[in-house]
Amino acid sequence: MEWFVTRLGLCIIWQSRMAARCAVNEGCSVAGTARDGFQQCGRADIEHTKEAPLVRKAFLIVFALVALALGAGLGANAAPNPGPTPSPSPGDDGPALALLVQVQPDGSWRGEVRRGGEAPRAGAGGAQLAGTSLTELARAVHDEQDGLDALAGPMELVLEGTVRAGQTVRIALKGNLSTGYSWSVAPAGSENLRPVGVLETAALAPGLGVPDRQALEMRALSDGRARLRLVYRRPWEADAPPVRAVAVRAEGLTLADLCAALSVPEPPSVELAEASHKSDSDAALADGRSLAPEALPSAFNWCALGKCTPVRNQGNCGSCWAFGTVGPLESGLLIANGTSTNLSEQYLLSCNTEGWGCNGGWWAHDYHQWKRPPSESEAGAVLESAFPYVASKVPCGGPYNHPYRLSGWQYVGSSSGVPATSAIKQAIYDHGPVAAAVCVGTAFQNYRGGVFSTNETCSGSVNHGIVLVGWSDAAGAWILRNSWGTGRAVNGYTTITYGTSLVGFAANYVTLPMNRPARARLPLVLNTYGSAGGLRNGDFENGRDGSWSEYSSNGWSLILPGSSIPVDPHSGDWAAWLGGDDNETSILSQVVTVQGDASVLAYWMWSASQDYCGYDYAYVRFGSTTLRTYNLCDSTNTGGWSYQTVNIAAYRGQSVDLRFVVTTDSSLNSNFFLDDVSFSTTAATAAPAGPAGGLDARVSKADWGVAGRGAAEDN
Repeated sequence: MEWFVTRLGLCIIWQSRMAARCAVNEGCSVAGTARDGFQQCGRADIEHTKEAPLVRKAFLIVFALVALALGAGLGANAAPNPGPTPSPSPGDDGPALALLVQVQPDGSWRGEVRRGGEAPRAGAGGAQLAGTSLTELARAVHDEQDGLDALAGPMELVLEGTVRAGQTVRIALKGNLSTGYSWSVAPAGSENLRPVGVLETAALAPGLGVPDRQALEMRALSDGRARLRLVYRRPWEADAPPVRAVAVRAEGLTLADLCAALSVPEPPSVELAEASHKSDSDAALADGRSLAPEALPSAFNWCALGKCTPVRNQGNCGSCWAFGTVGPLESGLLIANGTSTNLSEQYLLSCNTEGWGCNGGWWAHDYHQWKRPPSESEAGAVLESAFPYVASKVPCGGPYNHPYRLSGWQYVGSSSGVPATSAIKQAIYDHGPVAAAVCVGTAFQNYRGGVFSTNETCSGSVNHGIVLVGWSDAAGAWILRNSWGTGRAVNGYTTITYGTSLVGFAANYVTLPMNRPARARLPLVLNTYGSAGGLRNGDFENGRDGSWSEYSSNGWSLILPGSSIPVDPHSGDWAAWLGGDDNETSILSQVVTVQGDASVLAYWMWSASQDYCGYDYAYVRFGSTTLRTYNLCDSTNTGGWSYQTVNIAAYRGQSVDLRFVVTTDSSLNSNFFLDDVSFSTTAATAAPAGPAGGLDARVSKADWGVAGRGAAEDN
């Protein structure tokens, strides 16, 4: 027993050490060295009865020394890799581990855990483990901290037991295809077995970046003992040494029984849960600025225009959803003002309150727009330099500076389907690279170039978040930006045919505040209207100077600077925000005299509601007389600033109490933004539209951190 455990453990760690040395220092054949080493180990460990006690002691000493060398050497020898290291070295994300186990016919077992960073001590070995059943063994092998289920990077599993000729051996292990890693049978080190079929996968939960169950099947070639060596790795990083190595030898137990005992159970049927975020229809974009389909070019690529930041590497963590969230914003900043910015995915990974992490998540744009984790005083993106990526869900920390904030985001179609190809193109062309989902399997992982067209199914759903940066009609394909580093495919990009593997699922785009240097004032319609009619501070640029009376039943301020509202003011630096809370009555009023030449009351408004029609309303009144009513509901949202006029010629020469009123009920938020109110002699015919974008109607004043709650005013 002692001899076998020591010998097999030495073989596994020896192979890892040779791989690292060959890859970096010696330039030798890694595959050949690894294969030769395992063949030598395979011949020697079965005939262990010929070894003398002195040799056993020598192996124990060598094993300890190699374990120490592994811990000290892998970190120094690891090849540089942009972004996070997908194979954590012992000095970084955790020590390299080797679990060596011997199983008896009754299912009892004894084993030893060796950590690569442990220094040898006289009379001391690794941590000893023992159990009385295969169920206990499975728990040890799959331990989420030190075992295979940690999915900590490249791993190996070596199993040995008896087989009968033609017998089927099947094993299912936890993996995560969205990271680029998958389990496969390694011919070097496997004996008396032949792989059958392809890797079968099933998601363990709905979402992007979620782990999956990966099943492999082998067939025995002849009666006797068989060895199965499985490796978990990225195909383009085949030389990366393992950070977890598990070896189990069964005495008097078939290999099929051992594999069955170590297999993870089949998951229940899962479907991708539809996000609660409201989406647009498949046929239209939110802000109404789309071009006619025939105006789109046959090929387009934002990266070719220099509007893509460098490809990142998510490593072994299922955080593709965070990279898919950050990518469009980074490109949006490049498009808007030429700023190349590296934003933090780790902030989204560590600070979200939905429970998302390395085991999956969903689009997190809300944290870049209006949602604040407990540690933060405001929403917005965080710089990579402030919270660097470590491929693990570490504590949030904070508070952080938030230099960039979205004005909105929208689905191109729905959150639970693939929009029309033309609609995705239009969103890319109008708004920049879009986030989207796709199903990735082993074919996608092994892509090396050309046009990818292998349709993979992922149990009928998707599992990976990516960014679409352009298209080519000649190839009938999207240009897809991945988050697996630049070593895969074509510098991290894939050309994938339209519709393949559900690419484009839940496609969505982001919008940023308009880039106006020093918030330069737009050429207002107010300047062309003629008489101002005695209205004071109609553009709100004097702030809360007392010209307007503000009332909020919940105590909110109504006239606010642009930094305190989720949309850019129509012009200048200030605007009014009414509603934005449940059971709210907001009243903005001013007593004015309608001049003798005034014909219309003009103003700009932006409505964004998630409610059904018939519950929340906005009114324009002269005293108790209602001049205009707005039904605030999802189907009437303006999607941007909208110019409005009301005929007030009948009130010339009168003193009136001008009131803008919003009332909301107890659920489903409604927002009403107001700017540039004026009296005019005529209605404008060519008013500037001002900033537009998809505002999330759920954004409330509490979410945005508006001041004034608890101090209702009625000036």
